[in-house]
Amino acid sequence: MKKQIPKKIRQLVWNKYIGEKFGSGICQCCKITEVSQMNFHCGHITSEKNGGDMTLNNLLPICALCNSSMGSVNMWDFIKAHGLHKDDTLNLKEEVKRLTKLLEKAEERIDVLQKNVMDQYEQNRRLVMSYEY
Repeated sequence: MKKQIPKKIRQLVWNKYIGEKFGSGICQCCKITEVSQMNFHCGHITSEKNGGDMTLNNLLPICALCNSSMGSVNMWDFIKAHGLHKDDTLNLKEEVKRLTKLLEKAEERIDVLQKNVMDQYEQNRRLVMSYEY
């Protein structure tokens, strides 16, 4: 008989991956189905059958359909086999591009600010020198 996951562990899983302030979130397996604190399943990344345990690092909040469809297959293998999370890779590439552009703009602004500071320093130095002589 399968062991029931203690309520405290279920709560910790929800809080870690969805957030304790949120009453609903997205299945961490399919990334499509909405789950709530009341109806989510704690899905094993590595199934108990394959030596997985009931620890926070081996459990994710997932929907009932993903949990029942996965059986004893490793969750990451299940995700890969069913082509899930493909959008995550595309989104990640777009995010890297966006952040790279932001970094380039920030570097340009730093160069301008650095030049402005040096110009201001030189003006102040000249002003001080003019009063000394």
